[in-house]
Amino acid sequence: MAFKIYTITPMGTDRFLLGDPEPVRFSGKRGLVARFLESHSPDQPSWSQAESDWIRLVDPLDQRQRWIVFEQTEMEEVRLSRLMKIAGTDHRGQTELLLTLRPLQVIEERPLLTCIAPRDGRAWCEELALDGSPGRGDSTWNWCPRPLHIGSATVGRT
Repeated sequence: MAFKIYTITPMGTDRFLLGDPEPVRFSGKRGLVARFLESHSPDQPSWSQAESDWIRLVDPLDQRQRWIVFEQTEMEEVRLSRLMKIAGTDHRGQTELLLTLRPLQVIEERPLLTCIAPRDGRAWCEELALDGSPGRGDSTWNWCPRPLHIGSATVGRT
């Protein structure tokens, strides 16, 4: 999985130019999830954070309009999805995550990455888990298998 944070420039109705990509790391001891949970109240095992909250955690002083984008390649074609939110819960020493993403339609990769952000509200969800939870000192915060492999689902308007 490759998450990157992009600066976006609107280019008309639903069309955006994506620039200045920087990698974003959610896993690991200094990853965004571990850093967020360090300050999260332990008496609230479930939580939900919007994309804007994660962006502020990356750089609280950056005022540019930015998106966190999941990048994947299928048959040499780049596919992008914008992170909308992550919900999580502590379960048996793991942090279970539900990522909500909206697909972006890539129009052009070169010379500049340009996409359409459809307004139809389609989204897909992905369940993942990290080996770690607040207060567990031996947490690695690495990606780990979940007990149930449900997969992802596409939903209508969100």
